[in-house]
Amino acid sequence: VTDISEIGSPVAIGTVNSEGTSSARPRADHVHAHGAQTNTTLHATATSSGAGFMSSGHVKKLTGIHKDVVVDYGADPTGTIDSTTAVQNAVNDVTAAGGVIYFTPGTYLVGSITCTGGAGVKIYGSTRYSTTLICTTTTADWFTFNSSGLIEFSNFEIRLITLATVKTAGAYFVLNSCHTSVFENLRISAPFKGFEVINCGGLYFKTIKFLPGATASTWHSTFFLQTVGGIFFHGVDVNMGSNVTVSEGLVVLDTGCDTVYFTDCGFNQIGAALGASTGGHCILLTHSLSPSSFAPRWIKFTQVAVEASGGSGWRIEDCNNVELHNCYAVTSNIGIQVLGGSNLKVIGGV
Repeated sequence: VTDISEIGSPVAIGTVNSEGTSSARPRADHVHAHGAQTNTTLHATATSSGAGFMSSGHVKKLTGIHKDVVVDYGADPTGTIDSTTAVQNAVNDVTAAGGVIYFTPGTYLVGSITCTGGAGVKIYGSTRYSTTLICTTTTADWFTFNSSGLIEFSNFEIRLITLATVKTAGAYFVLNSCHTSVFENLRISAPFKGFEVINCGGLYFKTIKFLPGATASTWHSTFFLQTVGGIFFHGVDVNMGSNVTVSEGLVVLDTGCDTVYFTDCGFNQIGAALGASTGGHCILLTHSLSPSSFAPRWIKFTQVAVEASGGSGWRIEDCNNVELHNCYAVTSNIGIQVLGGSNLKVIGGV
C-alpha cells in the first residue's frame, strides 16, 4: 500500500493495524485490517502518539469534492494578483461531477467566470465579511451559469476595484436555464445589474444586501427576472443611498414570471433619484420590456417594505393573482400603481 499524500515522497505503510509510520507528515497513515468497528478502543494503537486517521483536508483532496482556490489553484488571497484563471480552472474541474470550491479568508481579484452544464457546483467563502471578491470588469457579466443545477454561492463580500468605481453594463450574476440553486449571505456593492435570471426555476435568494458605491451611478436593477417559476426571496435588503438612479426597478419581474415569493425584504431609496413614474420603481411587475408571453402571475409579498421619493413602491402592469400581506410603502409619489390585471389583494399594511 502506498501513501498518496500530496506532500513529500510516497511512504510505504503496512497492511495491519499499526501506529502511523510518518508522524511528522500532515497525514498520519495507518491501515485497518479489521474493517469498520464501533468500539473506538480498537483504534488505540493506530491513534497513539499523534498518528491516526487521514486529516479532513486530505479526505477532501483525495475524494475530489473540495477545491481550495489558494492551495489547489494558486489564487492570490491578498488581492494583488488577478485570480481569474485560478477560479475558472476550479470551476471547470467541478462542473460535471460537482464539488466544493472554497475561498479562504482574504481578497481576490476575479474577472468574468463561466459555468456551463454545472451540477452541484458549490462556491463558498469562509464568512461573508472575511472573504471579498473584487469584480474586475465594469462592462461585462461576471459569474455566468448556463444550464446548471444545484448551484450554491454563499458567504462573500462583493465589490468593484474601488468604492469610486462604477459598473456601467453587465450583471454580477447571470443565471440562464438553471434550477434548484441557492445564493445567500452576500453583500454586494454598486451593481449595474445584480442578478439577471432567465428561464430558471427553483431558485432561492437569502440574506443578500445591496449597497451603493461612493460615486453617483445608474442601476438597471438588483434583480431582473424573466420566464421563471418557483423563485423565493428572503431577507433581501437594498439600501441605495442618495447617489443612485434606477432606470427600471430595484426588482423587475418581466414576461413569464410565475410563482415568485418575497418575505421579510426591504427596498430603500432615500434620495430623489429613483426616476419618474415611467421608470425607476422599487418593484416593477411588467411585460412591456419583453411582451411576447404572459405578464407575471402568482406573485406574493409578505412583510416587504419599500421607501422611495420618486417612481412607485410597486408598479403592477397587467398581472394576475398578486398579493401583498403586511407590506409597507413610504413614498412621495405612488405607493402601489396598478395598470390592468386581476386578483390583486392587499391585506394589512401599506
